[in-house]
Amino acid sequence: EVHRRYGGEDEKFQKLLDTTREIVEDEVGTLRRLVGEFSSFARLPQARLEKADLGDFLREQRERISVVDDDGLDADAHLERGAVLPRNVELDFELPSGAAEAYLDKQMLRRALINLIRNAGQAIAGAGRDTGRVVVSVHRAGERWVLDVDDDGPGVPAEMRQNIFDPYFTTKTEGTGLGLAIVKQLVNLMSGDVKVESQVNSGTKFTITLPLTIP
Repeated sequence: EVHRRYGGEDEKFQKLLDTTREIVEDEVGTLRRLVGEFSSFARLPQARLEKADLGDFLREQRERISVVDDDGLDADAHLERGAVLPRNVELDFELPSGAAEAYLDKQMLRRALINLIRNAGQAIAGAGRDTGRVVVSVHRAGERWVLDVDDDGPGVPAEMRQNIFDPYFTTKTEGTGLGLAIVKQLVNLMSGDVKVESQVNSGTKFTITLPLTIP
């Protein structure tokens, strides 16, 4: 409001107002993101499992998930636009050619997928890499479908892997540590499972398994 009302010609004061506005906008965006993540973790809904083709679902996500630079939008805006990946991080989908029928909650699976892709992009960027790659793939294993999100980032040290899905656990300097905890809860609500495989300097693979039939 002050920034909008000021009509003077003092360049130093105008610069101070501009800087102050940017700081306030950044802080408001951060608070919105934190409130959104805490609320999502505390009030996850019951899963509505419906029969769907997992391949078709992922093809739809491939079109909807936009690879964009982090331009300062809050988490909700990014969630609507898709996963946040730096432009130099390549996102590929390796999908089955035939039918891949499974029981899933599309909204929950989309949220889990976005969280995993965003996590991979942040890990690659945090390592100071100029380029990177994230691959989403799916295959059948017995009576379950296996969905992998595989990146070529810095990997996760062995001593941290057992805690990686714990609420508020994070290896990053920013964030709430709820992204992967939410993934685990969402997948569990769909009667699925999620695990992580990683080697330092060799990337990380998150694996989600989903049932072919209603449990």
